Amino acid sequence: MATDAPNEVPNGDEGAAGKAARPKPTKPLPTDRVGIDKQFLIMRAAAKASLSADGKSVANGDVARIADIHISSVSVCNPFWVDIGLMSRDGLKLMPHAAVFEYDQAAEWNAEKAPLKLARVFEGTWFAKAILPRLALRSMTRAEVLEVLAEECRAPKEFQPQLELLIEYMRLVGVIIVDGSNVTRAKAEAPSTPPLPPPAPAVQAGGESKIVQPPHQADNMERFSIYLPGKAKVTVEIPKDIDKDDWIMVADHLAGYIRRWKGWRPTPALKDATDDDNDVSANNPSGVPK
Repeated sequence: MATDAPNEVPNGDEGAAGKAARPKPTKPLPTDRVGIDKQFLIMRAAAKASLSADGKSVANGDVARIADIHISSVSVCNPFWVDIGLMSRDGLKLMPHAAVFEYDQAAEWNAEKAPLKLARVFEGTWFAKAILPRLALRSMTRAEVLEVLAEECRAPKEFQPQLELLIEYMRLVGVIIVDGSNVTRAKAEAPSTPPLPPPAPAVQAGGESKIVQPPHQADNMERFSIYLPGKAKVTVEIPKDIDKDDWIMVADHLAGYIRRWKGWRPTPALKDATDDDNDVSANNPSGVPK
């Protein structure tokens, strides 16, 4: 029976002893023994396994059971993910990056856009840093990108399939755009409008102060307060036009973050808010757009 003992080698290359003498890349590359869709599925399974363990680190076996795949398929993905920061090691276990939780959460609602949650992690990787400054000046052919990546990690020609996976990862998370053999840099999303500062209290006759809400905010938002014994009240601001599904999503996000950030064991009510955490779409379980 498979165990969680370390059985991982860089690039997922566990070949015969004769292969050990061959030159290897200086950086771990994504394994080509597991399809890209399944790699994203395993990533989601890691997030769900951690959430099921109250936000703690998880073993390969825990992830494999949720993804319903062999444990070796999990282990060969780990060296690359750890190297780029998608996972961090905790002894023999792994802790997913916050972006992985966000990706899993988003995939429940919008499978096409969900991988974009991982963009900030990939933008900081060695391979993105090698490509993006060049793409800021001009487009590149796929062959040129592969040549730059190979040079950056000193990869022999036999590792081209894994270098191709780097391009596919960057495309799926929205860092680059691939159109045939042409590669360009994805346009950065326009920054969101910074939030308005909180309104200052307006002092009225008699010294009583009252918060004056700007008209455009008051028209579009509603507030409600949660009173905590012995503590300051918690005020929540919600758009007026959200529907039932939106409310469920708000509760789902909030409950998941509480469990992960604080490491608290959920109460039955909190579990009710996230009882779909272990549901995986049969049609597109990884949430990766085709």
